[in-house]
Amino acid sequence: MAKCFQFTKITNNNITILLLVHILTLLQVGVKCENYKIVPPLSSPLSGYEYASYQKSIICNSKFSPITPNSLLDLQLIVQQASRKNITLKPLGHLHSITDIICTSGLPINMEKINHFSYDTVTKLARIGGGAKMHQLTNNLHHFGRALEGMPAYGDITVGGAIATGAHGSSLLRRTTLSSQIVGLTVVDGCGNVVYLSEENHDDYEAMSAFRVNLGLLGIVYDVTIRTVPQYKVYTKNIAIEDFSLMENSEKIVKEVKNSDFFQFFWFPTAEQVVLSKSKVVSVNTSGNCETHFIPEVSRGEASFFKGYIEFMQDFKLDFGLYLLQWFSLKSLVTSVLGKTPLFTYANANYDEGNKREFCCPSIGYSHKMLANLCKECFWEEGGSISSISFEEWEVVIPVNELGSAIQTMKCILKSHPVEFYFTGILFRFLKSSSGLLAIDRGRESVGIEWALAGNKWTRPVTQALVQALVLKHKGRTHWGKNGPHFSTPEMIAFQHGKYQELFAKQMERFDPNGVFINDFGQRIRFVKSSLTESRFVKANEKCVLRNSSYVCKSDKDCGDEGAFCSNLGGFNVCITEENGFVKLLNLINRLAIFGLKVVSKQAEYMTIIVFSTPAVAASTIYQESNNCQPSVQLVVSHLNDSLKTRNSSATTINFEDRRKVVKHI
Repeated sequence: MAKCFQFTKITNNNITILLLVHILTLLQVGVKCENYKIVPPLSSPLSGYEYASYQKSIICNSKFSPITPNSLLDLQLIVQQASRKNITLKPLGHLHSITDIICTSGLPINMEKINHFSYDTVTKLARIGGGAKMHQLTNNLHHFGRALEGMPAYGDITVGGAIATGAHGSSLLRRTTLSSQIVGLTVVDGCGNVVYLSEENHDDYEAMSAFRVNLGLLGIVYDVTIRTVPQYKVYTKNIAIEDFSLMENSEKIVKEVKNSDFFQFFWFPTAEQVVLSKSKVVSVNTSGNCETHFIPEVSRGEASFFKGYIEFMQDFKLDFGLYLLQWFSLKSLVTSVLGKTPLFTYANANYDEGNKREFCCPSIGYSHKMLANLCKECFWEEGGSISSISFEEWEVVIPVNELGSAIQTMKCILKSHPVEFYFTGILFRFLKSSSGLLAIDRGRESVGIEWALAGNKWTRPVTQALVQALVLKHKGRTHWGKNGPHFSTPEMIAFQHGKYQELFAKQMERFDPNGVFINDFGQRIRFVKSSLTESRFVKANEKCVLRNSSYVCKSDKDCGDEGAFCSNLGGFNVCITEENGFVKLLNLINRLAIFGLKVVSKQAEYMTIIVFSTPAVAASTIYQESNNCQPSVQLVVSHLNDSLKTRNSSATTINFEDRRKVVKHI
């Protein structure tokens, strides 16, 4: 490792940088990089600047307000002075993570101005600043007729953040993590030295493997060099079917995933429905200019209404109301629903002038518009006196060959403790094997199982049981930017990543010997237990859910809340709140109401299909239900011919079992 050196001449005219140097030189506790030392988190109460994760569940405390560098030299100067004066640093992006990975007790660095872009027309490689947003990268590539092979689903995260946490899309055929598409990096290490890493250099292999998912603990990623592909369009079809297919045909589903350019599915357990979403790559000359709104536009008023609605229904355990919201979300994935932006609309329409957001069908558009989206008004953002929807986000990544058994385990847990997943159901996204040391898909084809809930005392026991089951029973790895801090204890990180945790810790020592980028999260990577002094949680009184030491309860006292006790759910210890007689009665009434609604829904949607002429029309009706504007009915007709009895009447009824047979072949 290169020896740290001290600047004796400052050539940068940035006033902000000079001010920082002045502040830092007032602190006379520095060490040189060659004298190995890990800087522990501050143990005294922190005051100063406060910032939060994007949905406000993690609140960080730092001594200094963020600083905004403009250049590589600025970054070097900041790191060199911080290394000398024993100040910790944390480069920040969109803060789209809900773990204390985003926190520092020292100086946060706002990377937004490190957003340069260049494209080499000969090598077809792009170079982009670590502070640039993903949508800036893909829009710039589109200008040159290029694209990424695949991409994360949200376009407002930064390039550096996407790499640091291993953000991903969904495919077993194509790379969808930005981490797996980089071929080189420019990094400022913990001594302020500029380090260039290249995939072509064999000596850089271990370092590249560490930086592919670096957790912000190895240095500041100034820019990355990325391989690109010719721009393409994506054609997406969504279809809702009965969830028995997950149980009976998980192997066939995986086979379908491996034959699809992009594939994901959404499971709504209490509705007994699953929405399959299959996408294929088509030529840029294919007609279609759609864009996705998977994360929809939500006005402040709408967000406030839904926040109040969800909290009221959850607090009083009115599951029927949440089931209706879940039904609304399910339908929005396959068709237009009143009051919500369609999943796919026409791109570049000027909606500010009052143009209607029309459903775009067939759903075909450029890759960067169909695979990722932005929301100008996101449901988690606050404005004025309007509060946002608060929620907890979870993802565990398991080997693909565990999919069938994992779904069975989840089904058992949810059968004994039903929960409505009213945002987007339980989302299953697939990942190719990668080589990053701490990549969640390292060395195996994987499937990420994720969900979001506005967690409360009734839903958290299910979340606790599901995450424990997926990690402990099905070889799961928790996403670095989700799940809160519960499964990022030293013991759990070692359990999930084994020897690769030690290999990554060695790279931390190599690139950051003075611990400039260390934080509570990084301490746990290094097998050091942390007291979480840099961050706090919005609902810190809920012990069993929000404290590392008692996430898996051992006794009732671990659960903290009055009326909560440690119990077994699906073979795993969780904190359950005792239901009084009134709540039990409400629960029974709600479940009966949900059952009745499901019966009526199935009768209306599946058991009776009106056929006005031929089986082909019936098949077309089935496809129209699932949002396919130009259906190819030949396959369906071959299976309907055996079950449809056209007779001489103008209408024909298809029974439920016939529908099941048809669905299995769609």
